[in-house]
Amino acid sequence: MRIEVLGPVRIVGDDGSSVAITRPARRRLLSILALAGGRRVSTDVLIDRLWPAGAPQTARSSLQVHIAGLRQELGDGVIATEGYGYRLDLSDHDIDADSFAALAADAALRVEDRSWDRALAAIVAALGMWGEPYDDLAGDDFALPDIARLHELRLGLLEARAEALLALDRAIEALPELESLVVEHPLRERLWEHLMAARYRMGRHTEALRA
Repeated sequence: MRIEVLGPVRIVGDDGSSVAITRPARRRLLSILALAGGRRVSTDVLIDRLWPAGAPQTARSSLQVHIAGLRQELGDGVIATEGYGYRLDLSDHDIDADSFAALAADAALRVEDRSWDRALAAIVAALGMWGEPYDDLAGDDFALPDIARLHELRLGLLEARAEALLALDRAIEALPELESLVVEHPLRERLWEHLMAARYRMGRHTEALRA
């Protein structure tokens, strides 16, 4: 089973079937647990993060209700009780954000080895998983470092894809995206470097010099 937090929060079974978590509180709770990976999150921390504007008097009982509801949707054994808290038991399951990061690391190694075809395959696989990470936690300070890290990994993958395409003499494929990316991220020097190379190889020498 896979827990997806890149884009809409979903549970994807081994058979490929998916279930969307429709209740906002349960989506948020699952996102908080997923953010912790397999580490325990104490009951007090869960309450603080589940109700950042102020916990209701019934917070502890409401948390137990939400945990029970998630356990029904996830199946037995996925949410483990540990001391005064809960954690995801990921021994037979995974979180797509972790798989995305692993693919990004593999792609970086392939780029370093100049194994361009294998690098491009890993990059395409990783980018195919992308969606806005932990969207239910986007305004929470505790989630911002992980969200920023995943966005940085995505930008690194986009840079690496352009580099791989250029190395494979596929500048015509790299150019349109690079022209958009330098507008969105004008301070990314590697993007400008790849844009200059792509334009030059396409015979657009004046535009390459201007860049």
